[in-house]
Amino acid sequence: MALPLETKKAIVNKYIADKSYTKASIINKDAKIKSLQKKIDKALNQEKDTKQTTQKVEEVSKVVQQPLITTTDNYSNQASTQFNQGDDRQ
Repeated sequence: MALPLETKKAIVNKYIADKSYTKASIINKDAKIKSLQKKIDKALNQEKDTKQTTQKVEEVSKVVQQPLITTTDNYSNQASTQFNQGDDRQ
């Protein structure tokens, strides 16, 4: 039983449309996957930067917590040390 020419054309066009839709769907999904990969990479880089920043902040806070020695304190400590050394020699 032969199908009329119009029915054959309709079947072929539907097949082509289905293939085109499938191809477009695959391309769209591939683009979404690439977009998600970029977001994941960006998030991982931000996490890495956050860890490095946290480490730097911890290092700075250790330095800030150390007692400060002013220049005058340093000179007076040196002077008293030199004076005491002079006393020991006499």
